[in-house]
Amino acid sequence: MKNSKEKDLFKEAMREKFRDEYLLTDHDHDVWSKVYHEISDSKSLPISKKNKWYYVAAAILVFVSALTATIFVLKQNQISSASDITAQTTENPISVPQSLTKDELKQEQSSSIPSSYTDKKTINKTFKQSVEPDFANGLKYLAAEKSVIQNLEDGSVVTLNTATELKKEKVFHNNRNVLIEGEAFFEVTSDKNNPFTVYFDQYKLVVVGTKFNVRNRRGENYSEITVLEGIVNVYDNNTPEGILVTKGQQLTIPVEGNTILKQVDAENFLSWKTGKLDFRKARLEDIALILSRTKETQITLDDNIKKCKFTGDLSGLSIEEAIQVITLTNSLKAEKTEGKIHLTGNSCE
Repeated sequence: MKNSKEKDLFKEAMREKFRDEYLLTDHDHDVWSKVYHEISDSKSLPISKKNKWYYVAAAILVFVSALTATIFVLKQNQISSASDITAQTTENPISVPQSLTKDELKQEQSSSIPSSYTDKKTINKTFKQSVEPDFANGLKYLAAEKSVIQNLEDGSVVTLNTATELKKEKVFHNNRNVLIEGEAFFEVTSDKNNPFTVYFDQYKLVVVGTKFNVRNRRGENYSEITVLEGIVNVYDNNTPEGILVTKGQQLTIPVEGNTILKQVDAENFLSWKTGKLDFRKARLEDIALILSRTKETQITLDDNIKKCKFTGDLSGLSIEEAIQVITLTNSLKAEKTEGKIHLTGNSCE
């Protein structure tokens, strides 16, 4: 094997025999150095020259085979590990704790919902499962000649307008039910597990946490809900799915006829509470209604001017001063007879 030509021929034969992408490439130099030393050291072996070459070749074959097998196993392990990681990421991207029940999981997923927002399906489910409240054995609050602010046990605040009666259940924390006759403004503390329900006539208003005004006065031929924040859901026997009323909307429920849902300047419908009468492109029919309530003077309009708009601050003005501002601004005429005021003018459409 000392002959260079023989060595090259042997080397080429070995390459053809064990051709592999992992063999005789990166480790080519180390392998052939090993072979060379094996051949050199074989001089001391007590065997004949004729058999020496075969033993050396066998040793080389065993060594190269072991090396190839080792590299192959390592590569397969790497590929297997990568496949396991990919499969785990694809098939199970989120690990759900086994200790959570389905109901608890739904509750956690719904916790990101803002407190002022009430989901319609949630309200319907809660409403159908609720039992009839016991107001007969509950507590009663009355505002006669002036408004009254009442703090409830759950942290909610109710402001009662004059001539208003409010009843609530005796045990209130888990039964947040009230009954109203008159007018009241509600600031409801959020509690998604115990919805807040306002009963008036045959209607029920259900919320989780929001701000709204309810008017249900005896002698008037309608009920009215005005929402300042969040969403409320109103039910009666004819609308089991409920009517959604959102921020800045007003729902009017007449004794006869269809309900009316419209956008309003909700703050002005709280003038009985705040004393504020600052109108921005408000309809004259809404202004006449609010002034009639706050000034205790009936104001009527011709049909052709009800949709006309008015912008101005009437806070602190007497009814006469307020009417004068409106008529001058919109080129209207006011007629006063028997304590009632009627406005006429040209259509603004």
